[in-house]
Amino acid sequence: MTDRLTPPAPAPGDPPGDGHSARRTLAAAFGRRHPDTVHIGPSGVNRLRAVLWGDVDMDNARTLGRAMAAALDDSSEGLDVDLAAVDFCGSSGLHVLLALRERAAATGKSLVLTAVSPAVARLLEVTETDALFARRPLPDDGDDSAEELPA
Repeated sequence: MTDRLTPPAPAPGDPPGDGHSARRTLAAAFGRRHPDTVHIGPSGVNRLRAVLWGDVDMDNARTLGRAMAAALDDSSEGLDVDLAAVDFCGSSGLHVLLALRERAAATGKSLVLTAVSPAVARLLEVTETDALFARRPLPDDGDDSAEELPA
């Protein structure tokens, strides 16, 4: 039995750290019309960044988890996760975050929450899991394009 967050193997020739496996995971699950719930892109030189918005629930948590696991695997140092625009995060979403944290630790990488919405902050507080996650805001590099959600 495979891990629920096991991403597909990288395609031959895909360079590490580019987020291509994460995007392929989303495309495979949703086709070209995947819902606008996550954007994976670079976050510095050796890290990738996942920006999530909308609802993270049992309907999409597994696919989002696989995409973020692929991004974590693609990165050299780890994954920065921005949850500032998440309106709802259920227990399925929390399970994904905890599994990603464990996966990062097992591979010598880090999972960092760069921003959380009030809904996510409340979930982490109520479940007493807030202290388990590294929290660090991304430095402001003057480039607002990283903050814009894809259209």
